[in-house]
Amino acid sequence: REEDRCLNKGEIVMNDITKKLLSMISDISGEINETYINMVVIHLLQCLEVHYKTTLTSDSMLTQYLCAHITACYRRLKQSEHISNPLLTDMQQNYRKDFDILKEHIFILENSLNIALNNDEIAYILMHILAALERQKTDSYIPVLVVACNSGMATGNLLAALIRKHFHVRIAAICQMQNLEETVAAHHADLV
Repeated sequence: REEDRCLNKGEIVMNDITKKLLSMISDISGEINETYINMVVIHLLQCLEVHYKTTLTSDSMLTQYLCAHITACYRRLKQSEHISNPLLTDMQQNYRKDFDILKEHIFILENSLNIALNNDEIAYILMHILAALERQKTDSYIPVLVVACNSGMATGNLLAALIRKHFHVRIAAICQMQNLEETVAAHHADLV
């Protein structure tokens, strides 16, 4: 099962085959190439998808930005440069569950790239993932409307049809102004 493969740290070991693979995918200067980093990032995202029960790998912005971040992070760590994350405490407090999930899976990056990531780096990686999760929420949100008309139902129906034509919304009800309060309460509308 994919879930077992992602969660079992014992199955991901830096062995002779992995070391040979690392040497094959490095360029002459010893840098890991971008294709390999992309593959490692995709593997991490696939494992996180199991926990979040959503698709992360299809978010091209996440993949692009996370690969660029991991590439820069890899180079920093290979040169023994460390950065601090001023939002680390906030990330650990406000996103404890997400931080813990990522920390469980960070071995994928560490073992594959032969690096050690501290909490500051993990928090930066988490920011990319949280941004993608927020984009998904925004993309899937459809406002619920109630159309209220003071002059009659015909005008309200026409207005609702025009709103549907131009906006991605769900019209829960069309009502007359005298019924507005109970209609909004019954349908939990976002907008009137």
